[in-house]
Amino acid sequence: MDKSLPVFEMRFRGMTVIRWLFVLGLIVIAVFLTLPMLTRPNRGYSFEKQRTEQRKIVQERVKKAGGWAALRRECESLTNSTNYYFWHYQWDASGKVDYSALPPSLATLEPHEITLDPGATNVVQIELFGLHRTGGTDTPYYSLWFVCGNVPTNYTPVLTGGPARTISKIEDGIFEAYQ
Repeated sequence: MDKSLPVFEMRFRGMTVIRWLFVLGLIVIAVFLTLPMLTRPNRGYSFEKQRTEQRKIVQERVKKAGGWAALRRECESLTNSTNYYFWHYQWDASGKVDYSALPPSLATLEPHEITLDPGATNVVQIELFGLHRTGGTDTPYYSLWFVCGNVPTNYTPVLTGGPARTISKIEDGIFEAYQ
């Protein structure tokens, strides 16, 4: 080593010691920034497990609402009274969601959103769960779809965009759509 060079200018395989320390510092910072993301406690919480829990909650709410037949009647009356319908949850002054604009059995479901956009068939879409979290784990979307009107018993609605990725039949004219 050349004694005439200051310590911070000493060479180590072509790089100065200061550069090595800088690179090592960047690596340490990167590890400490990414480590919490890799060890989040809810990282392994699968959509399948959430969907199972969502279904249990929905079954309880449907039972409180009077069953599938009562919900179907409310959806039918909704399609008979209007051509287009959209309701999205809003909080009142106390921080609670105001369901007073909804029919009682639909309010019992505690929906996030209700949409009726009539096409060839009237499908009332009731979104119950779903939330996107930027930088976090999403809550999967889960909706109930009620097909109203005269349609064949083997009819299945077509997915037309939105967050739903899969649709499955619960009973005639009633489907669940989920991410």
